[in-house]
Amino acid sequence: MNLRIHHVMIVLVLGLCACLTSDDFGQGNVRYSFFDFTDGLQNWSAGIAGHSIEESQENLLEVSHSSLPTLFNDSKALKIRAKIDGEKIFMFIKRQVHGLDPNANYQIVCEVRLGAELLTETDRNSNAEVLFKYGSSSLEPMVSANVDEGIYALNLNAMSREVSGGEIKTVQKINPPVSRQMPAVHTVNTFNIPLQGSTDAEGKLWILMGTESDLQSELAFYYNAIVIYYTRM
Repeated sequence: MNLRIHHVMIVLVLGLCACLTSDDFGQGNVRYSFFDFTDGLQNWSAGIAGHSIEESQENLLEVSHSSLPTLFNDSKALKIRAKIDGEKIFMFIKRQVHGLDPNANYQIVCEVRLGAELLTETDRNSNAEVLFKYGSSSLEPMVSANVDEGIYALNLNAMSREVSGGEIKTVQKINPPVSRQMPAVHTVNTFNIPLQGSTDAEGKLWILMGTESDLQSELAFYYNAIVIYYTRM
């Protein structure tokens, strides 16, 4: 299946809110998984990397099952909220995918509906930005203290493409909300920026995605819907 067909099918899934579950993988060389967080976090978890060891994990304020911001509909989302003090902070979510072919290589694309909320005002004249990234790996994405650099670092290098059994890519810039009173919702797609990932002997791999920002503010992101396609290579 080419990326144009991917595009049509994914838009239909998000637009019509088809009743798929995280265990719907389809048949043949193309598999998919869909998450709308209606009934919970669906085995996704979250983390944060790039902040100073002195700040510890207190920089990560909240991971929860939540409704979208009040200006939008009341559909549910995975909410991740953190305080950013001008450092490059990577706020990410992750999940292990099961049921793919063992020891196989896949091309991966996704579409994400993502809400963004500014919880404290920020300097709009700064050069700070928000980047959306996603990746795959045979290793679980984990955060630990890097004493040499003085930060909490991801075992997968989110600042580059050095990942075991996969890769991480920057997809696009995301415009943060213009004010606390005006949250935003974005649809991010990766149709033109596919990943390559490899499963282990049990047909498993890890997917992660998130936002990297040095915007000095307290931000919340709401993952409202995620569709991921895996094409056997």
